[in-house]
Amino acid sequence: MLSGMKVLLFGRNPATVSRVTAALARLGAYEALVLGAGVVGSLRERLTAATVRHGVVWVQGPHILPERDALEYVRTEILPRLGRLA
Repeated sequence: MLSGMKVLLFGRNPATVSRVTAALARLGAYEALVLGAGVVGSLRERLTAATVRHGVVWVQGPHILPERDALEYVRTEILPRLGRLA
């Protein structure tokens, strides 16, 4: 279901984006837009409107604490959300 998909990860914190991107790369690629928890307001509205126009699945992830393992975060928070939408 999720196998072979590509993902664009969009967030405000470069360190978090880097950690989660590395985790997604280890799991494989997914075809969706994952918005960081800090992407809100008009920016979020513009991005999600674009995904709808282009038929792209999107999900907004919860905050990830700096000490939390990024791979575990992707497995427990992001993949289940993507799976429900795919």
